[in-house]
Amino acid sequence: MGLYGVVAYFCQQIVHLFFRFLSSRRRESRMLRSFPLRYRPAICLESVYNFGLGPYVALTALSTVVLKSILDGNEFHLAFIGAVAGGSSLLSPLVTWLERFVSNKKLVVVPCLLMTLLLWVTPLTQNSATAFVVLMSSLYLLQAAPRVAEMNMFQFVYPITLRSLAVGWLKSIAGVCALVITLLGYLWFSRFPTYYWVVFCLVGFLLLLAALAYAFIPVRYPARRQPNQDSNLWKDFTHNLGVILSDHRFIWFQTGFAVAGFANHMSLIFVAEILQENVLAHGTVVASITEFFQTYGGGYMEITERKIHVIIVGLIIAVIPSVLEFTTAPLWGRWMTGKNPIECRLVVVVMQLVAFVCLAIGGITLNLVWFIVGISICSVAVAGGLINWLTGSLYFAPVEYVSLYNSTNLTLTGIRGLVAPLIGGYLLSEKGWQLGHNIFWVGAALLLVAVIILGSQLIYERRHGIG
Repeated sequence: MGLYGVVAYFCQQIVHLFFRFLSSRRRESRMLRSFPLRYRPAICLESVYNFGLGPYVALTALSTVVLKSILDGNEFHLAFIGAVAGGSSLLSPLVTWLERFVSNKKLVVVPCLLMTLLLWVTPLTQNSATAFVVLMSSLYLLQAAPRVAEMNMFQFVYPITLRSLAVGWLKSIAGVCALVITLLGYLWFSRFPTYYWVVFCLVGFLLLLAALAYAFIPVRYPARRQPNQDSNLWKDFTHNLGVILSDHRFIWFQTGFAVAGFANHMSLIFVAEILQENVLAHGTVVASITEFFQTYGGGYMEITERKIHVIIVGLIIAVIPSVLEFTTAPLWGRWMTGKNPIECRLVVVVMQLVAFVCLAIGGITLNLVWFIVGISICSVAVAGGLINWLTGSLYFAPVEYVSLYNSTNLTLTGIRGLVAPLIGGYLLSEKGWQLGHNIFWVGAALLLVAVIILGSQLIYERRHGIG
């Protein structure tokens, strides 16, 4: 049976137990049965990988709660961490170059092991928002390699007919685990805010197990494209640029994608800022909830206004998104299977446009209900957007240029991810335009432009029978 067989068997049993616990059924999940037997070891191993990846992804939202509600960070801390989180994708061309010499599997496993070590030093960031931002930024820089390599692996592990289904399945698992960590972190932060680092260390342990499972995924790589002896970095760059520029459909798609992505990176990172500084600071919600707990808590619930801030911000920033993303990801995966990614992205962007309008209205009225509605719609859209982002480039990419197309997608993500939060921070700052909640109107306008771009491409291609 060998070591691989043993690990694959135990991972399959873990997946079966996981879904048996969720559904209370003894037979294996219907989704798993839809995969042919030859792909089940890979999907089970990658499922276990997502058991650790999901909690790590949850840290993105939880770190915002920690930074704003526990470490008293400001809008510049949020802008910086948002810029690095998005801008880390600018390292994608480097990952594409490394992929010539290092397998995609190693490009996932090794950085995850390094990220584990960084998570275990989170206790050193206590009482310092700046140190916390530096640590999280280091994690975001390292995650650039696993992000590209994981996207490349989908092409090599699953056939095109199962790709969206597999991604929906995997991201649903990641979402379930992200939800568990989010809820635990949410409760832990509200009760023991000064010991927030315990959650980060726990996620580091889960990420270690995830990396070990991923190392055993069976994969057959195609022949690597070897550089010519007289080639250099500049020649490779110009060749790759020519390949991308010649694909006008991909450029059109990425233009709409980029405009919508810019709106998301510019605005969503500051939902916590608007909640904390506008709605909770000037509204009557916090005082009413605090008075309720102090009156009816029987003296056993030590509820302060600071804890109420953590509870509300955590609910809207972390809990609601986690619940909706993991519950809708498999539905998106099934719906997107066999569909044009342009159509899929258009639906996602329209939903985000509606969500941004709700967030803007919530900022005007200081009403939390609008924020809850807006973030709920946006979270459902994000679940579909993630699957579309992971698989959309593969629709356009020739087999020999899969890594190039994925890295181009990620590089463009990195550019807007680096620039957009900084622009958003300036628009919110006292030295800037002090837009406040109006930043959501700016984001909504950009999303409307993206709807026009993607809609025009979809109409054009359908009229000409393309795709």
